[in-house]
Amino acid sequence: AQMGATEAVMAVGASAWVRRAGGMNLRRRSGPSLNSNIHDGISPGTKLSLLEGPINSDGHTWWRIRTEDGREGWVAGEELVTQPD
Repeated sequence: AQMGATEAVMAVGASAWVRRAGGMNLRRRSGPSLNSNIHDGISPGTKLSLLEGPINSDGHTWWRIRTEDGREGWVAGEELVTQPD
C-alpha cells in the first residue's frame, strides 16, 4: 500500500471533519452510547477537535469532540474523516 498525505489518523488532539457524503447531520450526544441524550446535529463539513476516545459501544466507535464554536459532546466516529471531503 502506498502511503501519502492522506495517511492522517484519528487520535486525541487531532482534527476531524464530519463526512459530507450522505449529507446527514452527525448527532452530538451527552455520552458514548446510543442511549445518551442528543444535544443537536453537527453539519456535514464541520471541523472538530478530538478530545477523548475512541470508545467502542453499541456497535460504534465514539469520540468526545469540540466544535470550533465550543460545543462538546460525543459522536459516532464512522461519520468522521481526517481530511475535509
